[in-house]
Parts: sequence; structure tokens; C-alpha cells
Amino acid sequence: MKLLSTFTHWTIAVLFFALMTTGTNTRMALTAYGQDSDTAVGTLDGSDQPSETAPDADGNSADGNSVNELAGEPLPEEDRSLWQYVATLKLPADKHPDSAAADIPPSGMADLIITPEIFSKARPDLADIRLFDSQNKIVPYALRILRPESLRERLITTEFNRTELDGGGLELTLDLQTAETEHSEVEIQSEGEEFRRRAVIDGSDDGTSWRRLAAENLLRFERNGQKVEVNTIQYPVSRFRYVRVQVFPDPEVFSKSTSEDPEEKPGDVIDLRDIAILRETSRPGEKVTHDAVLMPREPGRLYGTASSSWIIELGGSNIPCDSLEIDVENSEFNRDVEVLAEMPSYMPGRTQFQPVAIDQGAQWQRRLGDPGQPIVITFSEVQTGRLKLVVSDHSNIPLRIRGVRYSAPARQLIFSQPAQDAQALSLYCGNPEVYLPQYDYERNLGNRAIIPEGRIAVGTIQQNPAYLPPPAPLSERFPWLIYLVLGMVTAVLAYVISSVARTAIAIHDAAGQPGVQ
Repeated sequence: MKLLSTFTHWTIAVLFFALMTTGTNTRMALTAYGQDSDTAVGTLDGSDQPSETAPDADGNSADGNSVNELAGEPLPEEDRSLWQYVATLKLPADKHPDSAAADIPPSGMADLIITPEIFSKARPDLADIRLFDSQNKIVPYALRILRPESLRERLITTEFNRTELDGGGLELTLDLQTAETEHSEVEIQSEGEEFRRRAVIDGSDDGTSWRRLAAENLLRFERNGQKVEVNTIQYPVSRFRYVRVQVFPDPEVFSKSTSEDPEEKPGDVIDLRDIAILRETSRPGEKVTHDAVLMPREPGRLYGTASSSWIIELGGSNIPCDSLEIDVENSEFNRDVEVLAEMPSYMPGRTQFQPVAIDQGAQWQRRLGDPGQPIVITFSEVQTGRLKLVVSDHSNIPLRIRGVRYSAPARQLIFSQPAQDAQALSLYCGNPEVYLPQYDYERNLGNRAIIPEGRIAVGTIQQNPAYLPPPAPLSERFPWLIYLVLGMVTAVLAYVISSVARTAIAIHDAAGQPGVQ
């Protein structure tokens, strides 16, 4: 029995070690694998230099700041052998299409649009994208989704002539340095608990002749736990270089003390912490459209009636899509439509089609004589590789679809143009273990409207020649090990059960003999 107990303990220990090694080997391998990140890996041209942020040729950005100020300190090196795919980029000689149409100063920036091929190779959130120049230096970037949006932008101003007015008011003037900038709002931050202060906004081109822009109340109060605050004043879009702001105390709070003390202060003292002139800008956004592959029609049922369905291949995986443009050959129809997107299932390694919320185009209608324009369906954006289009037929003939195109807001990377001797860029992707870089460059850039000088075309995605795949788990390198361990455990359990059975039989037989207690 002692030998049996020892053998059992050793077998259980071996099994426990094998299971722990199998479950944690991947994490341990990646940890050890990442320790080699201090070794720089050369680019496709074989160069090998330490990584840091490079300024553009002019050294300036759109707002006049140095590119180095936006890019921050030199960035730490990253081991590019951890990225599976790479694409070569080249800065174009031509200007950005928006830059050519607008009279703007050089921004020193370039951009590129993420292609379906990159979406298929990168993580869905694009957190593993990295840019390197030809000198192996990391190029920080800002990632933007070009949806239509309206932004309130704070303008750069210089304050002067802050003076107190009779009656406790306060006046100051802001200089925008130019009469070409449009503005339409003033934001006033002031001290105080509860008040209703009158604010007057005037504009001037020369600082002498003033024109009234707006006169409204600034409010701050709290009732029943709810706070109400109004600290902005809007006025018609103007281009005055000078804006004068006058704020007067709340007439119900402001009162001179009945005391004869001449140093007594009024009840509502105006203290303006910050005043900003704002302008509202609208960005039209930018959509990218690609041709999709339409698979053959399949008959089916939709809400209990005859229907037709088509699988739409987007040409990759994790590709954003929020609209379909469908070319229908039929001259007259009125059908109900449903769109489904292929998503991961609750079962690992499997997918299933799930309905998406259609915003517009859930009912297709074309009357006889209407122009044969493509039908457009818009829905909540999904990231997928395949869509399913289901159209109700009822008792009608199925629709004949000639082609499909899909669209989504463009994903844009904005970055500073490298120096002339480092113009060749490389884009790396395909590393599921890294985090979103969150560069200072992106945070300093914020939501400022930037029109890059050049747009880069992304080359073909290729396998990174320096890629070193992480070591396979122990269970894959030695697949027979788990069977060996299970066989040993089975043998031990069989031996234990056999021993217990023999002991039980012996005890039973002994108990049946006369004179045995």
C-alpha cells in the first residue's frame, strides 16, 4: 500500500504539472518572447537605427507649432519582429485633394486611409498599427473616424483693457489678431454660487467703433438638487477682430452695504476666470466605397412568406460597413428587406448571422417609370466580412440584383511628414498582444481641423520577413504528452480500484468463515 500511495502521488503531481504547463505556456512564451524587444530589427532595406520621432522638413504644423512639440519626446523602441504583416508606403509628390482646393498654409502633415486589406490583417480596433520611417524611427500618428460632425473650436486671443465699470461691472477686450477668422460664440467662466448677470458682447474692426453682437444673461443656480448653468452667449457669425465683453452684477444680489464703512464690498463681486471666443465648424466627413462580391441567390422564408437571400462578401474580415448600394434590374417592386451581419457565435470558432438595425431602406419601392437608380440601405455600423441580404418575395418573382457596393466612414491616420532622408514609410500590423499606443502627438492634436498636405496610398500587405511567431504551447509541441499522462492516470486508477476490490473481497470472504469476527 505504501508503494501504491507513493506512485499515486507522483502521478497526480505529473498530471498537475502537465495541465499547468499546457494552460500557461502561451503566456509564459509571450513574456519571454517580449524580452527580446531591446534587439532592433531592420526594415526591408536592411537598415538598423534607433527609434525616435522625426520632424518634417519645415518643422512646423498647421497651427504654427513645431512638429516636435506635437510629437513629444523620442518614442521607445518596439520589436517589429512581433508584427506579422508589413506594407511599404511612399509620400506622394502631389498635394492632398482637400489641400489643393483650399488656400491654407502648409501643415507639414500627411495622411492615409485604412484599406480593407489592413482591416483583415489588423485588430478590429486598429490598436496594433505602427508606422516606421526608413531610418527605423517610430512615426506617431492620430487615428480619426471621418464621420460628419460639428465642432466648437476655441480661438487664440489676446486679452487687454480689463477694467471695472461703475456699478460693479467688469469689461475686457479680446484681440483675435486677424479679421479673417469667423466666430459666433463667447464662453464666460466666472466665480459665484447663484446669480443672473447681464453680459453684453460688442465687435469692432478697429477697436474704436463698436457694434452690438448680443446681450443676454449668464445664469447659475441650483433647485432641488438640479444645477442649471448658462455660460455661453451666441451671436451671428462675425469676423470682427476685436470682441468686447461686459459683465454686470446680478441686480438682486448687488447692493451697497448700509454700513458707513467705505471699504464694504458689494454683494455680487464679478471675478472672470476665463473668457474664450468660439467658432462652430462642420466636418462633412469622408466615406470610402468598395465593390462587394454577390453570391448566388438562395430561396428561403422571411416572416412566414417566400423570400430570397444573397450572401455579400466584403473581401476581408472586420471591415466596417454602414450602408449598401444595390443595383436592382427589376423595373417595378415593393419589398421588405432585412440585413444580417456575420458575427462570432457564443461557441468558440463559429459564426452566425445576426440582424442589424436598419436606419433607412427597410422597404424597397420602385414604381413603373421611376429611374433605375441603385437602392441604398443605411444601418448601424458593423465590422464583419460577410453580410446577408434577405428580400421578401411573397407571390412575386425574385428580384434580379446586378451588383452591390458597400460604404463606411473612412479611418484616417494623420502624422507628421518625416524628413527628406526618411521619406519611405512602413506600416506594421498583425500583433494581437499589443495595446493602443496613445501617442502624445494624437492627444495634443485633439479635434483640430487638419488638412494634410499629401495623401499616401497603401501598398500591398506582405508577410513581415522579420516576423518570429511565438513558441507553440507545450501541448502542440508534444501532443503525445497529454495522452501519456492520461494513460498513466488511467492505469493508476485501475490499479487502485483493483486493489480496493481485492481487499473488499478478502474482507467479505473472511467475514463469512465460522469463528471469524
